[in-house]
Amino acid sequence: MPASLAIAAVTTLGYAGILAGPALIGFVAHASSLNLAFGGLGCFMLLIAASARLGAATRPA
Repeated sequence: MPASLAIAAVTTLGYAGILAGPALIGFVAHASSLNLAFGGLGCFMLLIAASARLGAATRPA
């Protein structure tokens, strides 16, 4: 993927996260509790970190 398209894709995903993240946290907090919403957020962040490490280990050099 060319660098110009990759930058545009990452920027689009970043903006989508900024817009959808707080709404999703609020929805989960309204359905259950704020502690559960933030606990789930922490779990998802750990999952993302683990998958990034796994993806970097399997990427060809």
